[in-house]
Amino acid sequence: MQFPPTHLLLLASAHAHVSMVYLADQPASIRNADSATGNGRASVNCYCGGVTTFGSNGIGIAQDGQIVTLGMRYSAGHNGAFRMAYACDTTRTSSLTGVELESAAAMLTAGANECTVQGAAGEYGNGGATAVGQQVMQITCTLPLQNNVQPISCIMGILDQRDWGGCLDVSLVPAQAALPPSPPPAPFVTSAGAYYLQTIGKVDTAAGFVIVGDTGYTFTCCAIGSGQLIVPTYAISDGGLVTATFSADAQVEGCPVTTPDKRMPPPANTATHNLSGSISLIQSEGGNKLTSTATMVGQPFEVVISQGILSLTNIGYEQPILCDGVYHLGRPDPCLKTCTRIGTFSCSEVSKALTCSEINNTLGCDCSGCCNDTTLAPPLATCGPGTCGPGTCGPGTTWNGAIGQCDANCECEAVPFILPGMNATCPAQAPRCSCEMQWRAGCDNPVGALAFCEP
Repeated sequence: MQFPPTHLLLLASAHAHVSMVYLADQPASIRNADSATGNGRASVNCYCGGVTTFGSNGIGIAQDGQIVTLGMRYSAGHNGAFRMAYACDTTRTSSLTGVELESAAAMLTAGANECTVQGAAGEYGNGGATAVGQQVMQITCTLPLQNNVQPISCIMGILDQRDWGGCLDVSLVPAQAALPPSPPPAPFVTSAGAYYLQTIGKVDTAAGFVIVGDTGYTFTCCAIGSGQLIVPTYAISDGGLVTATFSADAQVEGCPVTTPDKRMPPPANTATHNLSGSISLIQSEGGNKLTSTATMVGQPFEVVISQGILSLTNIGYEQPILCDGVYHLGRPDPCLKTCTRIGTFSCSEVSKALTCSEINNTLGCDCSGCCNDTTLAPPLATCGPGTCGPGTCGPGTTWNGAIGQCDANCECEAVPFILPGMNATCPAQAPRCSCEMQWRAGCDNPVGALAFCEP
């Protein structure tokens, strides 16, 4: 197999900028949150953070004409015009995926809906309100009357000028109806245990592709790639403190050496930081939610633990050095382990193209428990001694009848590249993109080809 040791696989990370913030008095959970009272995941996946199924994180109760306050946060160093939007399935024919919020008719305004805002750069105007970096912005509006006589399904959310945002799902009861009693408190589910800090939990909130002068650059941030945050056993006490501690091997690699500035070319991503010490978390919701703020890699983070999920959110105003992250309680999944040699590729992705021996010997990574040393997963081609001709060339290669062999036909394009894909995105400057054949013992023809970034 041809796999030059100096070549690195490239993954185009998704840059996420917009996230809803859970408020205790809002009528429902955030659709793309990881828990009932969790903040929405940062994303650029349009209206509901990429989650299009109504009720996928529960359905709350709202009353026709109710005053509602929702929270939104933009990632570090960004700003944008945000608006509250609201839509109902009055005909009972809509799936309420969230696209309904994009309509101009769905926008709630200061004039018609008495919308106000806190934490923005100014008042809520005709175009909504302008966010200020990582500051939480709260928009309050009166829901327009639907005059329904039976409960109907509705969605509400906050979106920016590109329709990036989050939403929540409710059953809207008539204005004159009595609201049902509040549900009993959720049963206590402990958050004690070890949260494994794996690179796969990275949420990249950096600026992404930015043109500085006449040159385009890709800004990114680093992820925690090893160690645990350990939460001790604790007794339920709302307002009480729980002290979580980083394990000795908690480390961040590949970080910007200085704080990135979008007005300048990005700094080198060569810094390494150790995470140490403890975080004092405050209990709420009957011990089911732990929250705090902490400084990591010199920048402020919000820390939220709920229902076995740890969320780290950069709340500073500068471009991030350390990315946001979402991590889970329990034993690490061997297929979620990553190899620092190849960036943010997980063992699951690498094992689709390489055997255990190839991963260990060529890349220096341990994917035991996930990879296979006898067969490669499809779609790589199968072959035997003496095979040749059309149909035996693997993905990323094409049979060339003129020369009687397979040619690599990888392309270097600005598209997502997920191993074992055939395309890659490389910077305009070095490193540049090239195709490399994949070979297997006993095969006359390559079983595939991958795109790489040359050093």
